[in-house]
Amino acid sequence: MNFEITQPQVILSAIILIFNVICYLKLETISKYIQLYDYPDGIRKLHKNKTSLSGGVFVFLSIIIYMISFSYLNANKFEYFYLFSNKSTLLFFSSLTLIFILGFLDDKFSISPDKKLLCLFFIIYLYVLSDSTVNIENITFSFTDQTIIINKSSPIFTTLVIVTFIICSNMFDGINGQSSLFFIFTILALLAFNQAIFGYLLFILILILIFFYFNIKDKVFLGDNGIFVISFVIAIFYLKTYKIYGAIDFDQMILIAFIPLIDMIRVSILRTFNGKNPMSPDRNHIHHLIENKFRLIFIIFLTSLPISLYFVLNNFFISFIVTIIFYIFIILNYMKNRKKISSLK
Repeated sequence: MNFEITQPQVILSAIILIFNVICYLKLETISKYIQLYDYPDGIRKLHKNKTSLSGGVFVFLSIIIYMISFSYLNANKFEYFYLFSNKSTLLFFSSLTLIFILGFLDDKFSISPDKKLLCLFFIIYLYVLSDSTVNIENITFSFTDQTIIINKSSPIFTTLVIVTFIICSNMFDGINGQSSLFFIFTILALLAFNQAIFGYLLFILILILIFFYFNIKDKVFLGDNGIFVISFVIAIFYLKTYKIYGAIDFDQMILIAFIPLIDMIRVSILRTFNGKNPMSPDRNHIHHLIENKFRLIFIIFLTSLPISLYFVLNNFFISFIVTIIFYIFIILNYMKNRKKISSLK
């Protein structure tokens, strides 16, 4: 394992991270200029006061400044971030910026789910076309030597994978600390497969930890702008690890995001059967169904369960089945408790 980090990286990271802390400490003043808040509605948004959505703004600016500054300090070596051409570099930063703007506008004006999904798909598809190092051309599995060849459908399939991860990450954002801990978990899991970008991943991890501290104190949210940016960056580096190194298999990536993925599928099906848009928000997610003071810890445990079982047992199917059973048990237990409450009324 190569957990190498250079002195310039340490200094650069420290400067940006300290600046982040200062921004959070001056959050009230900065938020007045940004004018981006999440307001409680007493139905789906149950926080008590209007809350700043500037967390995503700080994360976006920090990632952009880090990547550009690091590359400048290293003779414009964007290759460290697996950006091997001027075209792929330009389109990566353009796509990241457009995705941030899309999330920002959605936080500000509530864009319709269909338009948001269409814009997201279009932005990412254009990026995927420009960067062959993220294209999934072959699907490999940990449990067999057989591969599925994608061929000409690769750009569309890759775009669907990235968009799906962004959407399920966004849907998994329900209680304070949840998204932060999920992203921290995915970064730690990525480090198990790729240590070449240790310094960069460590920077993002600490960046999220700083946000997490202020988030659990009800000071700030990531907003769609932050969720979109972080999930896009994480998805891209998972796919680059998959394509360039072959250090991770497709089924392992599924296990890492398994709980948010199946939860997204479940609530989307429920919404469709109820005549609603599958992308419309509600309070039927797994984090809404667990009603106790330890639910954040329990949700993160559940999220890490599939890949943790895989690391211990080295068996995809057992990890898959055990997690599904656990997930179904939670849903059934919630339905049972709801029936009891209804019978008492």
